Amino acid sequence: MLAGEDFSEENTAFHAAIARASGNIVVPNLAVILCGPPSMLPGMPSQQAREEMARTNREILTAIAAHDGMAAYDAMLLHLAQCRRSIAEQSLQ
Repeated sequence: MLAGEDFSEENTAFHAAIARASGNIVVPNLAVILCGPPSMLPGMPSQQAREEMARTNREILTAIAAHDGMAAYDAMLLHLAQCRRSIAEQSLQ
C-alpha cells in the first residue's frame, strides 16, 4: 500500500471473502456495513495505520490458512482495535 493509495476496494474484497468463508449468514452483511463505503469516514487513514492494517490482515489470512482459530481470533481483535483507533484519528483531522 503506497502512501495515498486508495485500497478500499481490495480491503472490502478481503473482508467479504473472509465473511463468506465463515459460513455465517449474518457476517457477510455485517462486513459490508463495517468495511464501507469508505466515503462515510472522514479523511484517510495515516500511512502508519494503513501499514498496521495490512500487517494484521496478513496475520489474519495466515492464521486462517493454518486453520489456527485462536491466532485468527487474536489477529482480528488487534485489527479491530487498530481500525477503531484509525477511525478516531481520522475524525480529528
